[in-house]
Amino acid sequence: MEYHTVLDENLCDEYPALVEKYRLEKSIGGGGQATVYKAFRRSDGKVFAIKTVHGPDGLFEARVMAMLEVSLKGLGEQGLVHFEHIIREEPNQYGEVYHLVLELCNCSLQDRIKYKGQLDEEESAKIVIALAKTLKRVHDNEIIHCDLKPANVLLKYPRPGKFYVPKVSDFGMACWMDDPWNERGAGTWDYMSPEAMLDGRYITASDVWGLGMLLYTCLTAACPFPNMDVEVVFKNARKRDRSLRNLHHNSMDWDSIPSLSARQLIQGMTELDPGRRLTLEKVLEHEWIKKYL
Repeated sequence: MEYHTVLDENLCDEYPALVEKYRLEKSIGGGGQATVYKAFRRSDGKVFAIKTVHGPDGLFEARVMAMLEVSLKGLGEQGLVHFEHIIREEPNQYGEVYHLVLELCNCSLQDRIKYKGQLDEEESAKIVIALAKTLKRVHDNEIIHCDLKPANVLLKYPRPGKFYVPKVSDFGMACWMDDPWNERGAGTWDYMSPEAMLDGRYITASDVWGLGMLLYTCLTAACPFPNMDVEVVFKNARKRDRSLRNLHHNSMDWDSIPSLSARQLIQGMTELDPGRRLTLEKVLEHEWIKKYL
């Protein structure tokens, strides 16, 4: 077989099934047990992002994405990264490996914030509107994402002059509502809900928390609790009088968000008590959001 890139040559022994079908151009991201490549399909030259996952988690993520792809087909849903198919390598000395062939987007929301800094209210609201609608569809299919953060929101620019489409990606930490994680700390610490961090409880309200912290990051270009032990913040907030149940909000930089309405929305999405937290429906009905619908 003829290999067209140095990356192909480096990986042909480790990933023969992948290299047979795709020409790997470069690594474009990754972390933990996964690496993401930009690649071209040899049969027609079409470009994709390929997420290579070591271990059985890759198969689980592929099943979740494939189910959502079928379930949401025909609903005009553009808020999920398109899942093309999965490639499985025969087990060898490198272990169990799966390649998820995905739609290639332009960049992540994290990249945009890093490049631009604070996003204005209109752009931030449009992002939240799109993500809330998509998460609602995901929850309707009995799935909780569990790891919503700027790095896991990819942006697709349809054409010059048009607003990008925010797409939810990376279902590697997702779980079924009737079979959630039974351990604390699944997800990313800075965007993890207190019930997930302290109790190991994963519910739809946990995704609302992540979306609220994501909105905070859009408007401030900062993590919610920089240089702080988030677990300690949440534990201390729980110990205080019920009238101060959201003491953790005192640790957040509200001065960077000029709109009182936007602050109130974020605070409602990040209530310490998940039972008092805004639902996705209430988020979309909020006065600050409705200005940009």
